[in-house]
Amino acid sequence: MTKTIVAALLLFLTVAAVSASAQINQAPTLTKKFGASEIVVGQTTTLTFVLSNPNGSTLTNVQFTDSMPAGLLFENLVSETCTEPVVSSNSQPSMLSVSIDLDPFETCTIVLSVEAVQPGVWVNTTSTVTSESAPDGTAATDTITVVPADSILIGYAANLTVGDSIINLTNVSVGQSGGSDPEICANVYVFAEDQQLIACCTCQLTPNHLQTLSAQKDLISNTLTPGVPLGITTLLVASEGNSGTCDASKPGTLLDGLRAWGTTLHAAPGGAYAVTETPFSIVSFNPTEVARMQQLCGFIEANGSAYGICNSCKTGAAGAQKQ
Repeated sequence: MTKTIVAALLLFLTVAAVSASAQINQAPTLTKKFGASEIVVGQTTTLTFVLSNPNGSTLTNVQFTDSMPAGLLFENLVSETCTEPVVSSNSQPSMLSVSIDLDPFETCTIVLSVEAVQPGVWVNTTSTVTSESAPDGTAATDTITVVPADSILIGYAANLTVGDSIINLTNVSVGQSGGSDPEICANVYVFAEDQQLIACCTCQLTPNHLQTLSAQKDLISNTLTPGVPLGITTLLVASEGNSGTCDASKPGTLLDGLRAWGTTLHAAPGGAYAVTETPFSIVSFNPTEVARMQQLCGFIEANGSAYGICNSCKTGAAGAQKQ
C-alpha cells in the first residue's frame, strides 16, 4: 500500500511539474534593421525594431533600451504598430527606451529615423529584451557604415591629343582618427568619352604627401581597349588600405581627407590652347556605382592581361604641357 501511495504521489508531482513548465511563457523576440547598409555623413535612414510575443497569453512590462553609437543619432519616431504607445527617453537624443505590454501573439514594429554624424562602421546593439512574465530574450544588433561626404571626387581632362593634363593629389587628414595620421589609398578610375572604364590603379598617400598623375603617361598609356581617347573623366575614391595595401578593385573603408586638382587644355581664340586648373568636385556617394567600378576594375586586373592598369603616382607636383 505504501509503495502504491508513493508511486501515485511521484506521478502527481511529475504531472504537476510538466503542467507548470508548459505554462511558462516563451521569451519575447526582438530584431532590428537599418534601412540602408551605407549612408553619408549628414544623411538619414530608418531603423526598424520588431518586437514579438510568441505566446498565447499577454506578456507584461516588456522592456529594452537602445543607445546609438557615437556616429549616429536618433531623430524622431516615424511610425509604430504597437497596441500601446512606445515610451521613449527624451533626456538623451541617442537613447531609446521601450516598456509595453504585448497582447497574445502580437508583433509590434517601431520605426525611427537615424542621422549619420560621424564616419565609421557602427555596430548598434540593444539591451536584452525582458518581461515580468517570461524569461529574458536576446539582444538585437545591426551594423551600418557611415561614409564621409568628400570621399569621392571627380575631374576631367580634354584635348589630350594636343597636350598633357595633370592630376595633383594630397592627403589633408592630419591629426584625425584619435590623433593618428591615416594613410589614404587614392583609388583611380578612368573613363573614356563613351563611359567605358578604360583603366584603374591606386596611389598611397601619407599625410601632406603630394603626388601627381599624368593623363598621357599614366592614365591613358596602357588602356584596356585600343585607341587613345580625346578626353577622360577621372573618379577618385579615398579609402583605407586593405590589410595595409591599396587595391582599386577591393578598397577598404572610405575615408575623408583626399584633395585633388586637375589641369586641362581649352581652345582659345586664334587657334591656341590655354591651360586651366580646377579642384576636383565632390560626388554624392552612390554605393551601387562604387561597387560597379570595383567590379570592373577587378575584371581588368583578372582578365586584362596587364592592360587597363594605369601607372602609379609620382612624388611631387606637375602642370599641364602643350605639345
